[in-house]
Amino acid sequence: MSARIEIEPFAPDHLAQVRPQDAQAPELAALGGLDAVRLGAAHGPAFTALRDGRAIGCAGLIETPYGASAWALFGRDAGVSLTALTRAIRRVLAAGGYPVIDILVRDGFARAHHFARLLGFDRVGGLDLNGERFAIYERRT
Repeated sequence: MSARIEIEPFAPDHLAQVRPQDAQAPELAALGGLDAVRLGAAHGPAFTALRDGRAIGCAGLIETPYGASAWALFGRDAGVSLTALTRAIRRVLAAGGYPVIDILVRDGFARAHHFARLLGFDRVGGLDLNGERFAIYERRT
């Protein structure tokens, strides 16, 4: 399967194409499900990664007074394109012009912690949210 992906602006119908990876189910539940993803996409730039014309992941930034909060939903089949996704997301983060970007990662989701570090985020703290423990990561420009 090709690892070439295309990035295009987020559209709500893209979410129906993404089959969320099982490891993200607790995050979705703690943060409000797909409705929260739609809401986040309405409050800042959001993008969809497509492979062979089908959405494999959606991500974006929610603008805040200090910068932005990042969010992402990746499909079960996104892993084969991880290198291309990492490069594309790094470009979006660098081009955003936000002095600080934060992201929450659920404790115990090792792949997500690794991915956050690949994107240049540093762990700065933690919080409990709806019965789940999350790490707070930041990326400063």
